[in-house]
Amino acid sequence: MVIPIASIGDLTCMCFQISHFSSHLYTSQGHKYDISAIVNDKFELDIGKYEEQGRIHISMFFALTYGFGFATIASTLTHVALFYGREIYERFRASYKGKEDIHTRLMRKYKDIPSWWFNALLLVTLAVSLILCIFLNNQVQMPWWGLLFASAIAFIFTLPISIITATTNQTPGLNIITEYVMGIILPGRPIANVCFKVYGYMSMSQAVSFLSDFKLG
Repeated sequence: MVIPIASIGDLTCMCFQISHFSSHLYTSQGHKYDISAIVNDKFELDIGKYEEQGRIHISMFFALTYGFGFATIASTLTHVALFYGREIYERFRASYKGKEDIHTRLMRKYKDIPSWWFNALLLVTLAVSLILCIFLNNQVQMPWWGLLFASAIAFIFTLPISIITATTNQTPGLNIITEYVMGIILPGRPIANVCFKVYGYMSMSQAVSFLSDFKLG
């Protein structure tokens, strides 16, 4: 009900020319947007071609999806901070002092996975990714600091999103926020945007899945 009402209420959405539930991109005349026409041979945005074809229009469904995506990330941070902030702080202090809870003591009877396995995998993947960003920058378009920034975003969001996953069985995604951030930092570079999303969003998603395998919830 929300999408048709919002479409009719918004006189600028061209509700009679664009499908309410479509994920495609459209021109101002309601035709599908030709993405390949606004990208040059270096896979960068051609401003002249973009202005010639006009700005991109999206359906109300797509617009609301993006809006709720931003709201989800904001609510995830505030909810975890307000309802679990004190517990996170106390668990961090206990871990720092070497205090073990009952679950940790029970798991002691199982053999631990060597930490160097994880460290070696991290170093190898980080080194390969840095090589791609430095020596093949004309293909990936993303500078080396973009990789580190994306990794930092994944690291920061892993804990709050893991808590939401464990308590609700729903995993908020970082795909929208990573696209938005890189779009502001490096506009007109679609490959860099996708690479940043992969390292920022998929790294967090795989980390949450890995924690779930360790019986997070």
